[in-house]
Amino acid sequence: MTNRMFTTIALALFATIASAAASGRAGWTSAQFDKLRSMSLASLEPLPPDPTNRIADDPRAADLGRRLFFDTRLSADGSVACGTCHQPDRDFQDGIALGRGVGVTTKRTMPIAATSRSPFLFWDGRKDSQWAQALGPLESAVEHGGTRAQYAHLISAHSA
Repeated sequence: MTNRMFTTIALALFATIASAAASGRAGWTSAQFDKLRSMSLASLEPLPPDPTNRIADDPRAADLGRRLFFDTRLSADGSVACGTCHQPDRDFQDGIALGRGVGVTTKRTMPIAATSRSPFLFWDGRKDSQWAQALGPLESAVEHGGTRAQYAHLISAHSA
């Protein structure tokens, strides 16, 4: 079973449990809850070091990524950050039918929890890494609406 399939199944099971519990029809045994808890993203082992990425485990790179994730300067009109739609307090999605960036998309916001463990990204699996995936929304006319050159200049202008 691939990591993506495992994550999808686990998220579907958790949604089913939450729905059943909220409606008062839980009926789950302790053993079933224990099994479901064992599939939680929090129970996953840490990722092994990535020999192809020399900065993957550098705390400074993680800090830069965190800051960029919430930086609205990474949009054509300065109104949208990755965190605008991928909201940490909403399981890294926005809960609305169609994503809204500098325009309106044709799909809902894809949840991004545990994407570091997924071999393919986007709804159709067309990207195979997080960095490659991030270029799509940044350059999409209805998501961030920017260009690679714009982002390179922005980062260069604000680098220490």
